Amino acid sequence: MDTSSGNIHRAISLVWNLKTVYFAYFSPLAKYPGPQTLAKFTKFWQLRVTLQKQGHHVYRELHAKYGPVVRIGPHSLSFDDARAVKAIYGSGAASFPRDSSFPAVGLNPDHLPVFFCIDGRAHQAARRKVGSAYTMTSILGMEDRIDSIVGALQSRLDEAAENGGFMDISEWIGYFSFDVISDLAYGQAFGCLATGGDVNGIVSGLQNGFLFPVLFSTFPGLFGALFSVLGRVAKPPDDAGIGLAIKMANNIVNERYQRPSDKRDLLNAFIGSKDPDGIAIHRDQVRGEVIATLVAGSDTTSLSIIGCLGYVLQHPDVHARLQEELSTVTFDKEIPSFRQLQALPYLTAVIQETLRLSPSIGGAFIRRVAVGGAEVLPGQYVPGGTVVGVNNWVFGRNTNFYGPDADQFRPQRWLESDQKTKMMKNYEFSFGHGARM
Repeated sequence: MDTSSGNIHRAISLVWNLKTVYFAYFSPLAKYPGPQTLAKFTKFWQLRVTLQKQGHHVYRELHAKYGPVVRIGPHSLSFDDARAVKAIYGSGAASFPRDSSFPAVGLNPDHLPVFFCIDGRAHQAARRKVGSAYTMTSILGMEDRIDSIVGALQSRLDEAAENGGFMDISEWIGYFSFDVISDLAYGQAFGCLATGGDVNGIVSGLQNGFLFPVLFSTFPGLFGALFSVLGRVAKPPDDAGIGLAIKMANNIVNERYQRPSDKRDLLNAFIGSKDPDGIAIHRDQVRGEVIATLVAGSDTTSLSIIGCLGYVLQHPDVHARLQEELSTVTFDKEIPSFRQLQALPYLTAVIQETLRLSPSIGGAFIRRVAVGGAEVLPGQYVPGGTVVGVNNWVFGRNTNFYGPDADQFRPQRWLESDQKTKMMKNYEFSFGHGARM
């Protein structure tokens, strides 16, 4: 019995070792250069780099050394080329599917929000149902709600200026963003600005837990199954953080269905959404969309604003020119409208340049090549099942695309020619690209 077990163990080890050696040195990906030998055999190299929180620098150095295609794992390639952006993140049902999606803890798997869809067809179908909620017309209909929270932030900043001393502007921008997103999604702000703090730990609860998404994104099969099982038997505590956000969503969605309101918010827009047959979408998808909006929209908004402020303050010439442009405009109210601000070319250029150099989601948007393979770059066919991606922080500094000064914060690049601006906008990649943007 022991001999038999030992033989089986040795056979399994032999098969595993042969498979590992094959993928490291003889698979179709073996021709691509990459980092240390460890990355050819296992994803633990990727895990280590991500946990160090320096992946954007590491991947940039790799592409500078090896070129536009780098092998970063047994089945993984990283690209830094504009043509790869279009090939990998094409729109519609033909787009490469996501490699994985986070376990939908607390959500109905039959009625998932757009954010959790993996393949292009499912994403397209889900987005078709709720797309009207995210249109510019819909969002502008809520502008007065945003203005009221902008006014609350302005009051807080005025108080700090009068009192003197030190204040952490990034902290207050974070509170502002959470209040805006929660007000738009839930129909009521969390109240972070009013209290001057993290209400019930919601902000920290959503921001913490860095290890979970890292483990899941690196080993989706293993940790996806693990967390899916745990999600059925263990729920996050509902008195703080993400658990409280989910509990609030459940209560508010149920109350809105029981007592309809004429509020102009995303919740009402989701409730009013219909599938192509004209049937209202399921309540569970409405709930999922509300939660996903909060999770995906709060931090990204605050990081974009903070990045913009940081670059402007670090570049006095940009600051001066921006002030000059703003001084030439007469606004019709204390808080300018989106339409008025959109008409300011230099302000727009400053925002675009910020998103290029400091994307709020800095990293690769992972996709998996469909069965049959695909031509990601001209003449380079990548086999099906390969995990591919473009790191937007790296691509934002691509000198072939943005010019030799790609490292510099220079908003003027967006105003030099209509053709150049149109091209850069066509490859805008700060929040993703294609249908999943």
